[in-house]
Amino acid sequence: MHHSEEMIVKDYNKNLIQITKAGSAVFADQIRFVEQLPRFYDFDIKTPYKDLPEEVKQVFINGSEGKKFKFQWESKTFSGELEREFEGI
Repeated sequence: MHHSEEMIVKDYNKNLIQITKAGSAVFADQIRFVEQLPRFYDFDIKTPYKDLPEEVKQVFINGSEGKKFKFQWESKTFSGELEREFEGI
C-alpha cells in the first residue's frame, strides 16, 4: 500500500527520527527500523527529509517492497538479528 508523503511528513526540515517520533503510536514501533536504515542506504540519519535521496524517501514512506534486511533487534523477549522487509511508515 502506498501512502501520501504529505500525510506523513508535516515538516520537511525534520529528519526521519523526528518525523517518526512525531507520528502516531503506530509509528513508535517502527523507530527501531528507521534508526537502522542508514546501514542499508548511504545517508546520515540526521539529514533533513527535504535533502534525502529519493530512494530513501520512498522506502521510508512505502517500505522496501519485498527487499529484506537484517535488522539488529533488542527487546524484553528477543535479542539478535531479525531479517524482514521494512514496511514503511
